[in-house]
Amino acid sequence: MRVVVAPRSEVSEAVHDCLLAWSRVGLLGPFCFWQVPVAQGQEVLDQVERIEEGDSKTGSLAEALQGTPSDQVTLVGLYAAGPGDGFDAGFADAIQRCLGIGRKVLAFEKGKPIECTVMVAPEEIAQPVPLDVFCGTWNLYIAPEDRASPPEANQLLSSEGLLARHAAHALATIADLWANAAVQPTGALQEITGPEAFAIRGARSSASSSMSARISFARSMSSLGTPASRATWIP
Repeated sequence: MRVVVAPRSEVSEAVHDCLLAWSRVGLLGPFCFWQVPVAQGQEVLDQVERIEEGDSKTGSLAEALQGTPSDQVTLVGLYAAGPGDGFDAGFADAIQRCLGIGRKVLAFEKGKPIECTVMVAPEEIAQPVPLDVFCGTWNLYIAPEDRASPPEANQLLSSEGLLARHAAHALATIADLWANAAVQPTGALQEITGPEAFAIRGARSSASSSMSARISFARSMSSLGTPASRATWIP
């Protein structure tokens, strides 16, 4: 079960609506969506939405995860924003508060602390992103690219209002939310084994459904001082 933590914003709400629509038509498995404030001093409430087959129920984290073993729960932060909104470094504090609630709910297992993978999705190339936003144990930068296939032109830059769908698609692929039998799990979260920050480049596969994707771990984030990384397309 993925617990998606997102800042309370119009973009996050649009991402939520996109995921909910995909869930209604059977494309996604069950997951949780947790919108949190990022402004300093605002309380993070233990109020989580569980979405399954298009049905949405809001309750505490414990209620949302009822019947799910703790070792099958993964927290995933998603922060998508355009240049007009920008990124608030307060998201890091919100993630820590969510982890604090998670530690009270999930079963303790020695040597396996409650952790979070954070995905950051800007709308524009070279859009400023504060380093503090990369606050997860593992961090992924979702490059603002949308291509019909890897060598084709990037369509994201010429399509207004596409950010939410782009971010939702990246989240569903990397976090293995897809339930459709035609969409194979990427295992992307399982492949991340170190505290690095990766840049992720995405393209829709022309040979499969437009809802499926191929992800490339193109390179590590040079701004974080990490070396170049592998460049493997995951079908």
